[in-house]
Amino acid sequence: MDERRFKKRSLFLLLYIVFALLPIYWMVNMSLRTNQEICPVSACFRPTRPGTTTPPSSPMCLGIRAISTA
Repeated sequence: MDERRFKKRSLFLLLYIVFALLPIYWMVNMSLRTNQEICPVSACFRPTRPGTTTPPSSPMCLGIRAISTA
């Protein structure tokens, strides 16, 4: 009985540690990537208006462009 209980506890502890370390792994992994690897397509990618060639100029897109070009 004790050996079976020990195996359950060990399995639970191992799963707990894995799930506890996953966010840390994710943060380290993402911090080592470039911005282009994280988000290869602009968040403001929208088709332009028919007949125009200017990209959208909403305040959010302008802010994102300013950050991404800095």
